[in-house]
Amino acid sequence: MLEPDGDRRVLEARATRNWVGADGIVRSVIRPGTDFTLEDSEAALAATRALVATLPTPVLVDCRGVQSASRESRLFWQRPDVQGSLSAMAILVGSPVSRAIASFFLHLVRPDFKIRVFSSEAEAAAWLLGRDT
Repeated sequence: MLEPDGDRRVLEARATRNWVGADGIVRSVIRPGTDFTLEDSEAALAATRALVATLPTPVLVDCRGVQSASRESRLFWQRPDVQGSLSAMAILVGSPVSRAIASFFLHLVRPDFKIRVFSSEAEAAAWLLGRDT
């Protein structure tokens, strides 16, 4: 599980820990064993908006510990009121469960921002920063 580096401001929610890394990327780590709901998606976006002064912003979501994610929580990210908040989302996966949930997310959701799945934090961060070739 990702942890904040240094003395970062961390916003806690029921399902996530959220902070901005030294690279300017918002990290949102889903707590192990979480059944992610619509309310959790709303709280994660609220934390992102509270952490950064300028939107849209890149977000790295560590969903390696997620147990399940409701359809409503996935569809939330394509709502009109969400658009403009994120420039891109990298989803960090590890287990077959987290990979399956990310795959469903990518096939179900068509937001205005770019989304990609990674198994490496370094690759995800590089992509979010525009260094992916």
